[in-house]
Amino acid sequence: MLWGGVLVCQAGALGSFLPTCRPCHEPGRAAVARRLAPLPETDGVGLPLTGIVMKIRFTLNDRPTEVEAEAGRSALTLLRDDLRLTGTKVGCDTLDCGVCAVLYDDRLVKACSLTAADLDGHRVVTIEGIHGPAGGLSDLQEAFLDHGAVQCGYCIPAMILAGEALLRRNPAPSRDDIRRGLATVLCRCTGYQQIIDAVADTARRRQAGARVAGELESAQ
Repeated sequence: MLWGGVLVCQAGALGSFLPTCRPCHEPGRAAVARRLAPLPETDGVGLPLTGIVMKIRFTLNDRPTEVEAEAGRSALTLLRDDLRLTGTKVGCDTLDCGVCAVLYDDRLVKACSLTAADLDGHRVVTIEGIHGPAGGLSDLQEAFLDHGAVQCGYCIPAMILAGEALLRRNPAPSRDDIRRGLATVLCRCTGYQQIIDAVADTARRRQAGARVAGELESAQ
């Protein structure tokens, strides 16, 4: 929708006019998809971000990270171009497709909605930070392969992160829960069924593993 010359996200968030985009739970100032007029980026209280270089300290894939960047720079380009984490994909760049999603303090957030300043003091996980205990594929990644959930593969990093975010907050999701949890990431290949199956299978396996671990602990 258009509001005052500004294109806002489909959920109706008003970008920097709100501290938080309530419908999609993403930082409000970055919920502006694309400005049609040359309005300056601000820090939410009217201070311009463009041209301000700052040190950004955050936790990236469980490692303390420090970079210097323009405060108003896209977090997506910072992750891909400076930090070489190219598993975070570039798609629509207008908050629609979701293929740039990362875990931001354990919440699924589209990286194109974040500025570099938004990363400061937060925890970010990209697909490169998802792995099994021995460093190989995680159980969710293995399930995607087992169920044939990968075709062109472009959306898969974000789909896996969406599935992981869901399972962290809801270890026993219904299929409707899974559909809702994956809804912000668009796939043009699979029809979603195999992806939903992979997440559901991972949930079952994790629940079974938790039960066995609980029984072993009780027996000791």
